[in-house]
Amino acid sequence: MLRYLIFSFLFTIGFFNAQSEVAYAYVDNGLYANSVFNHQKNEMVKVYVDQTKIRELPTLTSKVVDSVSHNKSLKIIEVTGAVTQLGERAANWLRVAYDNKTGFIWSGNLAISQFSKDGVDILFGIPSTETKINPDNISYKGLVGGIKYFKNANLISEKNFDAGTTENLSAHTLTVEKATRLKNIDYTINTMVSGEACGIPTYEQTIFVTKDNLILLPKTESVADGGIFYHSESIELPSAENKLNNQFYYILEKGQTDDNDVTTGEKIKNLYQWDGQDFKNIKTIKEAIKS
Repeated sequence: MLRYLIFSFLFTIGFFNAQSEVAYAYVDNGLYANSVFNHQKNEMVKVYVDQTKIRELPTLTSKVVDSVSHNKSLKIIEVTGAVTQLGERAANWLRVAYDNKTGFIWSGNLAISQFSKDGVDILFGIPSTETKINPDNISYKGLVGGIKYFKNANLISEKNFDAGTTENLSAHTLTVEKATRLKNIDYTINTMVSGEACGIPTYEQTIFVTKDNLILLPKTESVADGGIFYHSESIELPSAENKLNNQFYYILEKGQTDDNDVTTGEKIKNLYQWDGQDFKNIKTIKEAIKS
């Protein structure tokens, strides 16, 4: 009886499934998946990391039974609850179905958001972590974000960018829009990752999609702390309201509130010119803020 109780405490027993003919058990290691890697049963997902391994069981030491290419569509048939952490990313193992086959895949290798329309596929992923150096010359583990752009199932371009740290894996968005008033640009992409507490920055990356390339605009970071201070960066693209043509703004606004609820700060607007291939800063406007 004691042996049985110990075994029940340490393991969550998987089940036998007639479709995959796999029975498995996994160790409950107390890890929880980062929110951006959470998926649901019956959801259709796409592979971000090329040649991602499909395994017989939900563990890195299990037998590799197949590999799948980036942009491959998979259907989730089970969210196992088994979690593995690689670097700063903790993600569930999923049992997936594809091409009349099934197997287990680590969800950190999947796109966290995707866009598909008219033969165009745009994938947003967090494919890895890497050691970075902050302004104080202290090393830390940072997230690598990535965009892959496919046309008619062919990879046209991909770019990586800074996606913060593991604190930024609570929420994410991917927005893809047809470009307006921008020469040689097909789409504009915006990615966002953020945390869930005050003082944790939100990072956004805007990207121009040309016929055969991805152009990264300046990364933006915004953070605030309980009405005491704020630091906000944003990209303002051409629109009917601002009437910009082949130009865009990078806007920085920062301020702090004193004990008398008076907020003082500064707003900086950098105007960039887009020539159809690249951009350059042509004007800077600064103004003081007091309210």
